[in-house]
Amino acid sequence: MTEIEEDKILEIIKGSNKDGVTISVIYGKLGISVRAKADEGKREEVKKLLDDLIKKGAIKEKTKGKTKRYYFVKEV
Repeated sequence: MTEIEEDKILEIIKGSNKDGVTISVIYGKLGISVRAKADEGKREEVKKLLDDLIKKGAIKEKTKGKTKRYYFVKEV
C-alpha cells in the first residue's frame, strides 16, 4: 500500500477531465476498500486531504442528488 498524498489525489481528479470523480473512484485508484473496517483510517485521511484541497482552491465539490463529485480547478 502506498502512502496517501495530496499530489496523488490531485492527479486522479485531474485525470477525470471535466467529468469529475466520486470519492469511491478515488478510493479504488488508491487501493482502499470502500467498506472494509481495516481501511477506515485511510478513508478518513483521504477525506481530510480532500477538504484541504478544497480550502486551498485546487478542487471544487459539487453535489448532484446524493452523489458528491470532485473537480479540478487549479494547481496549488
